[in-house]
Amino acid sequence: MDEMAYSLQNYSLATIVPGAGTSLLQIHPLTHAWARFHVGDEDQLRYQAAAVLLLALGARHYPTPSGRYLTSHVSHMSSIWSDLHMNDAEASAFILSDGGLFESALLLRERIVAQLRLIIDPHGLTFTESLWLLAVTYVHLGRFTEAEVLQTEVITSRKSLLAEGDFTILDSSIILANIYRNLRRFDEAEALQVEVLRLSTRDLGRRHPNTLAAINSLALTYNDSGRHEEAEKLQVEALELGIELRGEHHPDTISTLGDLANTYLNLGRVKETLPLQQKAVQLTKGIRGERHPETSKAISQLALIHSATGNFTEAQAMQEEVHRLSKALRGERHPLTISACSSLGKTYYELAAFESAAKLQEEVLKLRKEVLGERHFDTITASSHLATTYFRLGRSSEAIWLQEEAWRKSKEVLGEEHSDTLAIATTLAHTYRSFDRTQEADNILLEVMHITYATRGAEHPDYIAAWNEWAITTKQETVQLQTLAARKGRLGEKHPDTIESLYKVSLWYRDMGRFWIAERHLKDVILLREEVLGERHPRTLETYTSLALLYLSSGRPRKAEPLQRKVVDILKETRGERHPETSNALIGLAYIYYKLGRYQEAEVMERETLKAQEEISGLQYDAIVQSRIRAGGWRMLISNMEKVVSLGFFFIERYLFDS
Repeated sequence: MDEMAYSLQNYSLATIVPGAGTSLLQIHPLTHAWARFHVGDEDQLRYQAAAVLLLALGARHYPTPSGRYLTSHVSHMSSIWSDLHMNDAEASAFILSDGGLFESALLLRERIVAQLRLIIDPHGLTFTESLWLLAVTYVHLGRFTEAEVLQTEVITSRKSLLAEGDFTILDSSIILANIYRNLRRFDEAEALQVEVLRLSTRDLGRRHPNTLAAINSLALTYNDSGRHEEAEKLQVEALELGIELRGEHHPDTISTLGDLANTYLNLGRVKETLPLQQKAVQLTKGIRGERHPETSKAISQLALIHSATGNFTEAQAMQEEVHRLSKALRGERHPLTISACSSLGKTYYELAAFESAAKLQEEVLKLRKEVLGERHFDTITASSHLATTYFRLGRSSEAIWLQEEAWRKSKEVLGEEHSDTLAIATTLAHTYRSFDRTQEADNILLEVMHITYATRGAEHPDYIAAWNEWAITTKQETVQLQTLAARKGRLGEKHPDTIESLYKVSLWYRDMGRFWIAERHLKDVILLREEVLGERHPRTLETYTSLALLYLSSGRPRKAEPLQRKVVDILKETRGERHPETSNALIGLAYIYYKLGRYQEAEVMERETLKAQEEISGLQYDAIVQSRIRAGGWRMLISNMEKVVSLGFFFIERYLFDS
């Protein structure tokens, strides 16, 4: 074989090129054509069988240097898939699934199950193994309802044949629990995972790989259901054990590392999140390669972290590359491609590219409906994201309809008491309030509060959050102070929810004219957010702006100016000079200049800022600019500035038109 390769190299008919951890032999198309022409039909079948066997030997659970290159070879043999022996067909399906080609793997595994039903006991272990693999493929495709039916059948069969603590039953139970989690049925998932962890710990010990899998599975349920502290505790333990037992380069260890990074992100600990996810990306690239779906998922998560820290330009570059690559390699209907499209749409929204965001989000909603159905939770979520973008485009009627539909479908699919349903309801309430539908908004918030109290109790974080939302909208000082005390006692003073409560209390004191108390609290919030989130985080910038407004309201514009200047400088760097948030911050700075008597600087800044927005948005801002300039302009505009700044970013357009 080596002599043949060297001979072909001498005639430039074959080239040995370095791969990732291995060497690859690239054969000239003329050599392929010559071989096909000269090899007889009978010999071709033997060579073909040898190729199938060689590929099947590459179906390994632990990634190998050559494994990443096998998927394309299996795909090229699709014309003979229907003729493969079932063992070879499963090996091919494994390689395809590992490479992210889930639809192709599904074709093979559905055929295997159909054939096995005809020739072996449908309740035997061999058949249940094929059902288990088919269910896992459905999970990869997001078809959780179909996966649940199969996995339930697998567990029932295995329990009738095997002892209670058999590891195959535990593995099947973990998969079923993960299906429940993805269906947002957290109580069922947790109950099953706790039992699996108990049995696995009892029979195998805490340091066994199966026990680690149970720990990670339970942690994911805790994280998705908002119990982030409990998730962190389990994931830290799993990561330490995984590194000790398997090493940091093992795929399961890397997966735990990424899961822990996501938990830290949910806890608002962004400074700890970024290095963890960067390491996860580096390790995944090392064992999987640049083009593997797991690498794309890790990069997408890193982009999400960059977005959370306000670094949207970096996030955009990453997400555009992931989306481009996934679309080229896997097609537009692949789950990873749709997810990448959704993430990119959200980043475009943050960068104020609303038309581009809407285009992507409309495509995501269309594909989610086609691939997953209208009642799938990912479809409902896609509808909510599109509604948010429609608001920014002035398509408020369509946006409200989408949100109302999302709430209705969530109640049908998940139930009115589910945390996701209540979150959608709360968002709709805020939408109603922003359009002066106050009574409807209050009714929804009261309903959310009553449901969380009845189903979770007064000490549950969901009830405290609902209570706080109602208190904020109805200006209930006592309730806000009680929420702050409850969160501080339960979560600690550095938890993002506690900091948010302190921030809301600060704003209430400011709006009531009790400036010295508000100032003290806002300074505490700034210190906490700088420590936990960093000074460039959007929530930190929000606090700088709020303190600047307090200084303005209390007649201290000189103290407001450096704070607002800092906000402007950071937004220019992270969002760009032409972003609406940057423009709003610049108009706020112009207002401060006006208060300081620096009238010429203020007017120039206001004119230049609105002119830039006119160039970006066309008539929307042209109408604003012309009316303001003709009427002595900026002095009329600044009468609304306190409303603009106090409501936060993105609200300036509404008050410019209203005034």
